[in-house]
Amino acid sequence: PITKIALRRIKKNSRKSIFLTIAVLFSMLMISFFIFFQLQTLAVQNPAYKGLPFTEFMNMVRMSMNVTVVTLVIITFLTVRTYCSMRNEENKEALAVLTSVGATNFQKRKLIATEVVILYLPPTLIGVCLGMIPGVSLGNLFAGGSEIATSSYLSYVLFALVLVIAGMLLISLCYLLPNISFKRRSVIQSVKKQNTEASELRHG
Repeated sequence: PITKIALRRIKKNSRKSIFLTIAVLFSMLMISFFIFFQLQTLAVQNPAYKGLPFTEFMNMVRMSMNVTVVTLVIITFLTVRTYCSMRNEENKEALAVLTSVGATNFQKRKLIATEVVILYLPPTLIGVCLGMIPGVSLGNLFAGGSEIATSSYLSYVLFALVLVIAGMLLISLCYLLPNISFKRRSVIQSVKKQNTEASELRHG
């Protein structure tokens, strides 16, 4: 039932959900690309380039990429945070209704967690994978490497997994923040409001 409720809530806000999915996908793709590009250029060091202006150029490229990654992380955080703030009232009412029918705290947390996983895990995972492949390949080519060691692939996959987990934790934080400084509303008040709105729709 919790999964069905989560899917129904996502479908109800389908346009915003699609926009968020695309935004997270693009952000994670770019973040992954820049990070793996840097990792590969650090891993592959061509001795012929040491001591030349190319080294200073690479440092400038890495610095620019670091700024870009931080900017993308902030933009992603603010985008998801804004979405969560817009749905904060709706979340309060949904949780209040669940409380009124005897739902446990675990079930209420499960509802939010299910929405986060359904809405954000696929674009995060796809974005990291799509960004990793060209990032490593271009970084290897840019740094003058000839081939990538087989042992490196495992480390890249593990780092990609860490990146996915970090992205999901950041998004989860966005969902938790609206409830940190939030005073609990009366269950009766929330249920009354929903009943009033439903009555207005029927008679309107």
